[in-house]
Amino acid sequence: MAKLSTYITFPGNAKEAFTHYAEVFGGDLNLMTYGDMPAMEGIPFTPDPQAIAHAQLNLPGGTITGGDAMPEETCVVKDTVYSLMYELDDVEQAKGFIDALLAAAPDVRRITRRRASRC
Repeated sequence: MAKLSTYITFPGNAKEAFTHYAEVFGGDLNLMTYGDMPAMEGIPFTPDPQAIAHAQLNLPGGTITGGDAMPEETCVVKDTVYSLMYELDDVEQAKGFIDALLAAAPDVRRITRRRASRC
């Protein structure tokens, strides 16, 4: 069966981010550091052995994946570039997830229900 997941590159805090996501959403979290991997010959840098090479949080209905950015990598989470959509049937459960996520990021704008636009 085909499955689509999102991949997010973090600026050195992937372990903290994924641990928080697992605390909020539950699911099955797997973290692999570069120190857990076999030697990677031929790559142009030496990764920090504690950096997250791959994180995967399996949730009912989807997967969130990601890892720490490599040296000189510019495609990392910053500002408001990313959104995550998690569709739930239970409104109260969704509100609980939002509250838990916002508790760790008080400067993030809370999403509110709005009328649909005809644009």
